[in-house]
Amino acid sequence: PFVRKNIPLDELLIGELLDFSTLTCPNLAKSWFRFADWAYLWGRQLLARSLPYE
Repeated sequence: PFVRKNIPLDELLIGELLDFSTLTCPNLAKSWFRFADWAYLWGRQLLARSLPYE
C-alpha cells in the first residue's frame, strides 16, 4: 500500500514493463540495468519520504 500511494501510476506502469522485459529476455543486460536503475531511484525516493526530518 505504501508504494502504490507514493509512486505515480505512470511510474508503476513503467516498473511493470521493465519487470516484464527482464522476464521476457532474461539474458538481455540492458533490461536488467534499466530495471535496477528504476528500482534504485524509486527506493531512494520512498526511503527519503518515509524518514522523518531532524
